[in-house]
Amino acid sequence: MKKMFYFSIQKNDSVGMSKHSYVEAVLKGLRSITSVDVDFIPHCEDSKTLFTPAPVINGHVRKKIFVRLLLSIDRRETTEAAMETVR
Repeated sequence: MKKMFYFSIQKNDSVGMSKHSYVEAVLKGLRSITSVDVDFIPHCEDSKTLFTPAPVINGHVRKKIFVRLLLSIDRRETTEAAMETVR
């Protein structure tokens, strides 16, 4: 049985990070997880074809999570700011 969870991380402007550095920090955090395998799903792939069996290590099935990053655009910002988000 596969379960799907969504979580939202919101950028705090008072931290002083650019949008690019913020996304890089989120990706670095996800890549640093060692308790489960983290698999990033490309935006152009059909997720149904990507689910492969979890690896077995020392006779134990290792848990795996699939991550798809979805960036949002703040509509209160300018078109230029929106384009910066998606670049």
